[in-house]
Amino acid sequence: MKKITKYFLFALVYLVVIFLVLEAVLRIIFPPTTLLPPNYNGNVETSEYNMLIKTNSIGLRGDREYATDKPAGTVRILAVGDSFTFGTGVNNSDTWAQHLENKLNAAGGKQYQVMNAGKPGIGPGVYFTNVKNLAKKYDVDFVVIGFFVNDLKDVSNPYIGFSDIFKQSRLITLTYSLVKDIPYSQEYAAEKGVSPALIYHAKKYPTMIKDLLFLDTPEMNESLRETEDVMLQMHDYLEENKIPSLFVVIPAAQQIDIKYHEFFSKIGFELTPDMLTKPILQKELTTFFTKNKIDYLDMLPLLKASCTDCYYFKDNHWNIKGTEFAGSEIYDKFKELQFTNKV
Repeated sequence: MKKITKYFLFALVYLVVIFLVLEAVLRIIFPPTTLLPPNYNGNVETSEYNMLIKTNSIGLRGDREYATDKPAGTVRILAVGDSFTFGTGVNNSDTWAQHLENKLNAAGGKQYQVMNAGKPGIGPGVYFTNVKNLAKKYDVDFVVIGFFVNDLKDVSNPYIGFSDIFKQSRLITLTYSLVKDIPYSQEYAAEKGVSPALIYHAKKYPTMIKDLLFLDTPEMNESLRETEDVMLQMHDYLEENKIPSLFVVIPAAQQIDIKYHEFFSKIGFELTPDMLTKPILQKELTTFFTKNKIDYLDMLPLLKASCTDCYYFKDNHWNIKGTEFAGSEIYDKFKELQFTNKV
C-alpha cells in the first residue's frame, strides 16, 4: 500500500511539473493580455470585408504611440469595449473611436486623442481591468465604454467554478478554445466568411440571441445583475479618480431591421420578429443607468431611425457607415454633456 501511495505521489508531482513547464512555455509564446497583440500588422478578409489591422507597442489598435506624459493642450479619451469598439470589419481609420477623434479635432480648440482599447471577445470585467491599467497611467480625461448586448454572455470567465489559477491558465484556455471549435470546422468551411465561433454558438446555443435580448433565462438575469455590478464598480472607480465616463449601449442587428434575421436564422439561431419591438434588455439597462446617475447613450432608437443599413449581414458588426454614424452620435452626446467645456 505504501509503495502504491509513493508511486501515486510521484506521478502527481510529475504531472504538476509537466503542467507548469507547458504553462510557462505557452505564456512566453502566447502571453496573456487584456489588449491586442502588440506591434501587429496584418489583415482579415471575409466575403464582406478586407480589414487592415495595426497595433501599437502596448496592443492598442492603431500605430500611434502614447507617452505617459501627455502633451500640453491634449485631451485623451480612452475607448474600451469588445469587437464593436475594436472595429471588426473596418480599417483602423474607420473605427468609431477614430471617427470620434476626427470630429473633436475638426471642431478646433484643444487637440484630442482617442485611445482604442477595444478587443474582440472580451467583456465588462476586462473593460474594467483595462480602465484601471490605462486611465491613470496615460492621464486619461474621459472614458467611453462600448457595451454590446452580448456582454451579458461575456461578463464571466468560461471556467465558472474553477479557481483563479485555472481561469488564468494559458494551457486550459487555449485547449478549451481549440476543442470547442473542432466539431464545427466543416460547417465553417461551408460558410465562407463566417467565424467558427458564430457557427459553434448557433449549433450549441441556438436561443442565445433571444435569451440575451429578452432575458429569457435565470442565467441571463443573473448575468445582467453581475454585469451591472461590474459597470457600477467601473463608474465609481472613475468617479473617485475624477474621470467622466459614458456608457454606449450597442444593439444587435436583429433589433434594427428584419432583413438581418434571414442569415442568422439560416445558420441555426432562433429569432423572432418581436426583437424589433421589445427592447427588454435596453429598458433594464436604462433603469439601471438612471437609478445610479450614470451617463449613457442608447444607440438602438438612433440606428432604427437613421441607420438601418449600418451592419454587415453575416457577422452582426457595424460596417463603415455604422462606425461613422456611431462616432458622430457619441460626439453629439459629448456636446450634450458639455464634456468639451470641462477639460
